[in-house]
Amino acid sequence: MRGTEIYTAYSAICRAGIHAGAIAPGGGVVTVRIEPGRPAYRGSMRYGIQSSDGASDTKRFRVLVPPGQAAASAQPGPTPAGFASPPPARPDGPIEAGCSYEGASLQGDIGSIFQVACPPGCQDIGAVRGTEIYTLYSTICRSGIHAGRISPDGGVVTVRIESGRPAYRGSLRHGIQSSDWAKDTKSFRALVP
Repeated sequence: MRGTEIYTAYSAICRAGIHAGAIAPGGGVVTVRIEPGRPAYRGSMRYGIQSSDGASDTKRFRVLVPPGQAAASAQPGPTPAGFASPPPARPDGPIEAGCSYEGASLQGDIGSIFQVACPPGCQDIGAVRGTEIYTLYSTICRSGIHAGRISPDGGVVTVRIESGRPAYRGSLRHGIQSSDWAKDTKSFRALVP
């Protein structure tokens, strides 16, 4: 299961219903609405169920919970580091990504610019390959911390897709050790706000 309140199309509906607080673990009726896909899905711990981060999907569904209703016997669980419930998505706003969201998930050509909203706690989650310019298989939030564009408390990092490099040099910056890496077809750069 991937997402929070809005889930990828391949998530189990009943489990998502429990996670969203629409039904108790004992079962019930879950009402969902099919919606267009989104660029990212942020996972969270809710009602004893951990959902995962997810990249873009062509379709998604939203679990509809009537106002004031929550699962009868469920209680929200603590949120571990790296997982947070996303704020409501704005169509013109940043991509609400989780800590594991990689540059390869960005859909765009060289020169495309994206804003990615990162939750707190991403300093220890995912790979970082490069310095200032990162391989597409680097996580955006941790790379943003490495580049000094956001803090471990989260924030919005602006990235630009760039052409690939023949090699990437790692470094220790802001408490994060990035790795050296070989050639990649595309890259991304964390821009100065």
